Amino acid sequence: MDTSLVYLDAFLELPAELSATVTRLNRQIVSTVGGSIDFSRGMVPHITLYMGLFPAEELERAANGLAAIAADTSPIPLSLRGIEAGAEGYLFLNVEIGEPLRSLHDRIVAVLNPLRQGAIRRKFLDSLERFTPGERENIMNYGFPWLLSLFRPHVTIGKTDAAAAGGVARGLTVPAERGVATRLVLGEVGEHGTVVAARSAFDLSKAA
Repeated sequence: MDTSLVYLDAFLELPAELSATVTRLNRQIVSTVGGSIDFSRGMVPHITLYMGLFPAEELERAANGLAAIAADTSPIPLSLRGIEAGAEGYLFLNVEIGEPLRSLHDRIVAVLNPLRQGAIRRKFLDSLERFTPGERENIMNYGFPWLLSLFRPHVTIGKTDAAAAGGVARGLTVPAERGVATRLVLGEVGEHGTVVAARSAFDLSKAA
């Protein structure tokens, strides 16, 4: 990756009660089947709103853009809605898409996308054929496949052998839990789409 580019994730920080749930699920996965995502090693559970490569000189503008959005956004209600296995052995805890969450996502994409200056991950460009037409269009226009009409909010809770992931997902249970997210964060992305460090955090402070 070009060292002048920084891989960033604009995400919602989980409220304490949901963070405890996803941490418990991650510990269950790691203790039974292992895997390469382990929250005890400093990885941060989160709900990605927009992820991409950004030139270093645009980082201040990105942070300022998120700060302005956060100041004009009320806390976001969240509701968990089941676990599924994704491609490459990822395990996702899905989050219901309410209008406040979708609106926040759309606004962040509109503000941050121009700051990429067209940067796209080489991983995506080298494997475009494995994506659907809609995902390919998003990659070329926004640098990321799963956004806007393809936005599927979730918390990644583990990554294991692809052949075993379905069985692992079926063996996990999630209570019907709800919470309210109160902080928008800009973080650095590590391996497997994990967040390894927060650069900036902003309170969602608009009065409901």
